[in-house]
Amino acid sequence: MLTLEEAKVLIIDDEPKNIQVLASILWEEGYQIEFTTNGSEAVNWATEDKFDLILLDIMMPELDGYQVCERIKQNNKSAGIPIIFLTARTDQESIVNGFKAGAIDYITKPFKKDELLARVNTHIKLQRSTRKINKLYNETLESLRYAKKIQRTIIPSPKILNSILPNNFIFYNQRDIVGGDFFWIKELENKIYLAVGDSSGHGVPGAMMSVLGVSILNNIFFRIKKNEKASKIVEYFYEQLVSYSLSDVSNNNDSIELGLYIIDVKTKQVQFSANNFQTIIVSDKPKINSQILKTEKIKYIIEKSEEKTVEYLKVLSGLMNNEGKANIEFTIDTNDKIYLFSDGITDQFGGEKNKKINRKGILNIIKRYSNISILHQEHKIIKEFIDWKGENEQVDDLILLGFSL
Repeated sequence: MLTLEEAKVLIIDDEPKNIQVLASILWEEGYQIEFTTNGSEAVNWATEDKFDLILLDIMMPELDGYQVCERIKQNNKSAGIPIIFLTARTDQESIVNGFKAGAIDYITKPFKKDELLARVNTHIKLQRSTRKINKLYNETLESLRYAKKIQRTIIPSPKILNSILPNNFIFYNQRDIVGGDFFWIKELENKIYLAVGDSSGHGVPGAMMSVLGVSILNNIFFRIKKNEKASKIVEYFYEQLVSYSLSDVSNNNDSIELGLYIIDVKTKQVQFSANNFQTIIVSDKPKINSQILKTEKIKYIIEKSEEKTVEYLKVLSGLMNNEGKANIEFTIDTNDKIYLFSDGITDQFGGEKNKKINRKGILNIIKRYSNISILHQEHKIIKEFIDWKGENEQVDDLILLGFSL
């Protein structure tokens, strides 16, 4: 790594005497010096060589200092070089124009040697720090992009999802490059096992939790018994999650919220179990047994119209402590549509009043398109959500998966 004294400074001034004075002062301090009296040459030189700082006069023939500064800043190769105007112009307008052109500092002539060296020293240190930060940022960004590729190889691809469950759509959008929401799907003996998960947090911690979640589900799948219930699989999932000493189910800071469907393609029997996860069922008539709703920790809303019944279901936390989990069973018909979605959907801000969309907003969107096929819903539902979100930042990872048989 170069020391501060080995930093390279470019002097641009049409007066050779000025260059001589500046070069002498900086040379004594150990700086490497290059100089030119021509603005066009300076612009080209700045893009070809690696300078730590440029000292630039304003009053020059052909291109003045402002034009030179602007052109250097417009080129990606030289835009990061700090430029200090060193000029006899002391009026306020000249100073303002210097900063507008892209300069980082402004020194008037005649200058004081100690002040000049202090400012040069400070800006070169800042430049070195900025370069280090940019290097670390780019390395981190590259690592995250590679991590995203790894995460995407572990989470099933849309191609696999489509091959097992052709009538589906998925809106899957991490807040950062990597994130914590995930989905998982397997097929065994005429049964489809479909899970959607929401890891606490986002970014790298969430992504690591999501990879762990998919790995646990894969491990469970290899020892599933023939008539294993969805609720039992969910219990197995959290037993293994706790065994990694990463999660206490009562602690949402390092856990995974999970919703799981088992669909018997032959008999059309469906099982649903979850831990703090939500689903919506759109059908011709109610599907959920009211007896289950009285005995389990379930949030349930039903809305009926002449054409459709829309049921919202959220199985709440608290599956350990010998409580077990709800195993909700019903028959799915050809025209029924089922949706699984994370809190990243309901917690998103938007709309005219810039409030959370909440459960009611998602219910309204889904109801609006409930009469068309699941495949034709995809674009409409996603577009409406994105339009509602508007210019607001995405607050969390989000996933919305809809399917029918």
